[in-house]
Amino acid sequence: MKAIAYSLFCHPSARPFEWRAFVRGLCFNLRMNRLLYPEWVTATFLDAQTADRYGELFAALGAAVTVAGRAPALCEGMLWRMIPIFEPRDRYSHVLCRDADAITTYREACAVSEWLASGKTAHALRDDPMHTVPLMGGMSGFDCRKLREKTGFGSWPDMIAAFGDLSQRGSDQIALSTHVYPRIQPDVLTHDLTGGRAVETRAEGVDPRLWESNLTCRHIGSAGVVELETIRFFERFDPRNHDDLEKRHPEIFYWHA
Repeated sequence: MKAIAYSLFCHPSARPFEWRAFVRGLCFNLRMNRLLYPEWVTATFLDAQTADRYGELFAALGAAVTVAGRAPALCEGMLWRMIPIFEPRDRYSHVLCRDADAITTYREACAVSEWLASGKTAHALRDDPMHTVPLMGGMSGFDCRKLREKTGFGSWPDMIAAFGDLSQRGSDQIALSTHVYPRIQPDVLTHDLTGGRAVETRAEGVDPRLWESNLTCRHIGSAGVVELETIRFFERFDPRNHDDLEKRHPEIFYWHA
């Protein structure tokens, strides 16, 4: 199996509107991933507070929900999305690490298909001039077995212990750039899509009409969505009625308020 992994937790630094935006973004991604990554599992790693409030919502939309812990250090929580690489061993062959508020797109799925065909250990995406880190926490993918072999990390706790202090914003990407990227650099496929560069490979097993998902955000990895485009896209390609589910959470799906 292959997994798209997300982590979501209620950190003291996040204001209520930010936390709700991440919850809504994950809901959008759960619907989008069923279309763009039909053979993949969407694995979500939550803190207890988020799981108590929204775990049932995510599960109803198709997520594999795991309660990973309570009140993690900021960037340690972000790295929960790397847990499937190590535990349980060999459950997943490949894992994509993504941000909950950054919606997946057909353009991204095309790039992932090209990476899978390459057989390389890792995949790095850049789609904006601000994407300057070689291996971004929410725009990366890994061949699980190869990553474990090349880095020498036998488990997620071993990796986190090597990373050190993860309490500061951005420390997850510093850790990836320092402790992971140098060990796998020759075997990373990097897609630099800045400037609107196209991906020539088509997303395997995906309806090419879903290119319209590219209109739902500014670029791969961007925070938030163009909501009108997103809602219209789902009406066209995922017309199942989620009103009853959404009405239980008007603070997330504000159009039901």
